[in-house]
Amino acid sequence: MSRKPASWMVQLDERIMEILHDEGWSAPRYIAKKVSLRASKGRVEERCRRLTYARMIEPLTHQFENFDITGVGLRYLEGRLDAENQPRPTHLIVDEDKFPSPPRWINPPDRDLY
Repeated sequence: MSRKPASWMVQLDERIMEILHDEGWSAPRYIAKKVSLRASKGRVEERCRRLTYARMIEPLTHQFENFDITGVGLRYLEGRLDAENQPRPTHLIVDEDKFPSPPRWINPPDRDLY
């Protein structure tokens, strides 16, 4: 099955999810070193916030220090989910001042939905 990315997604988003899937939870600093797209830690952090809002990954701390893939993210990687149907993150939503902690809907049992 082929993946169905959303119009807001970039290649880095898939690499982040692939790293989280293959290696388990990780920090943006580690992901930035692993990704072959030469992304900065700041860029990876920003994309992680977008993927969090879209429910494809989740922060493991309230400080957004470490992330893990969700069941939604796993279904996307397998080509069983159209990402266009996920919540659409915008610059205002992922702005650090407006999105300082994980959204209330993030629920660790989401992994069980896989």
